[in-house]
Amino acid sequence: MKKSITLIAMLLLFAVSFVSCGKDETVVEKPTLIGKWLCIANTNETYKLTFGSNNSFAMTISMPSQNFNGTAGGTYTYNETQKTISYTVTSGNMGGSISNYENVKFNSASQWQATVGTATLVWNRE
Repeated sequence: MKKSITLIAMLLLFAVSFVSCGKDETVVEKPTLIGKWLCIANTNETYKLTFGSNNSFAMTISMPSQNFNGTAGGTYTYNETQKTISYTVTSGNMGGSISNYENVKFNSASQWQATVGTATLVWNRE
């Protein structure tokens, strides 16, 4: 009987030694374009861009050196594989003059950058 109790105790200890708490997995949220962004480029050119969850966008541009203030709105497509953002402008005073963005790269959840022509624009979350 003493051997049976010892054997059961050893089996319990053996079973408990293999039970452990699971690691808490850290969930890293994927950065998203959705939200409000600000970019200050060149000679105080200010770009404000809002991406909606329904693939809509709104942009305002202020270029004091050229005495220009522009607006545009419409839809966008973000291609994560090709790292591009394509715009279809449907409103505003800029017409179809918004260039598509290439080499889109998230630096963090609150900053991304993209190439437009030969310039690299850095956007910060507002």
